[in-house]
Amino acid sequence: MLVTWLRSTAVLNAGTTEQARLLERALLIVGVAALGFNLRGAITSLPPVFPELAGSLDLSAAAVSVLAATPVICFGVVSGFAASLSRRLGEERVLLAALIALMAGLLLRAAAPGAMLFPGTVLAAAAIAVMNVLLSSLIKRRWPQRAGFLIGLYITALSVGAIIGSLVSVPLWRATGGSVAVTLGWLAGPAALAALLWLPQVRHAARTRAACRWGGIRPSGPPGSGPPGSGAAGRGPACRGTAGNGTAGNGTAGNGAATTGTGVPIPARVAGHRVHGRPEPALLRRAVVAAGDPA
Repeated sequence: MLVTWLRSTAVLNAGTTEQARLLERALLIVGVAALGFNLRGAITSLPPVFPELAGSLDLSAAAVSVLAATPVICFGVVSGFAASLSRRLGEERVLLAALIALMAGLLLRAAAPGAMLFPGTVLAAAAIAVMNVLLSSLIKRRWPQRAGFLIGLYITALSVGAIIGSLVSVPLWRATGGSVAVTLGWLAGPAALAALLWLPQVRHAARTRAACRWGGIRPSGPPGSGPPGSGAAGRGPACRGTAGNGTAGNGTAGNGAATTGTGVPIPARVAGHRVHGRPEPALLRRAVVAAGDPA
């Protein structure tokens, strides 16, 4: 009877799970595009207005040269720390923090351009350096079957953002009567929007960790730390079982819950029966095992 109830529950939940999978994929596509749009605009928006900024802020030619080189220096220095941050906090949360840091850097240099032009640019460029490193890794982990599509999407969004940043700067300067604050800070708006659009990915990662804890098992390691299908979060945040037969992470385990490329739980196998969704509590698992397989 218990086994029959489990099977009927799996059938009833199949349609809902498919809808959730499609929604999460759509949100991932939107989030990647929004994040990619912000990867170059804060940098390409400055050179077209260097002469105007130099005149308004009394910048020397050497200072303008240092300002132009700051993003490249930050890319080289900060990129090496992205992987360690990801291992500690998870890619989704680090990318959200990077978007917030980008927005903060743009607002800082807009609010006090005389004193915060260089610190704000450093903060914004450091945030972009982290996103440069982690976005491709997240794409390959979350949806490896469509990694080429998503990488192409974010590169296209990156190019669009870079072009718009450089095209808008001079007309915006003239339209605002030479407003340094508006010219330096307007891209904080797209960064804030991208942060809002990225929140579902952070919630997705939190749900996955909660599902692992709810099932009495632990996450298999830092996101993206293992090969695909290995139970080490190769194709998404998976869980590693603590007992039973099979390998958690590839959908054939007793205790571990695997996830698809978008992180939606897929059926696991318990005592020969497919049970949809999260790992069942230990007591229920033992009951299923004791019931045996009538087939």
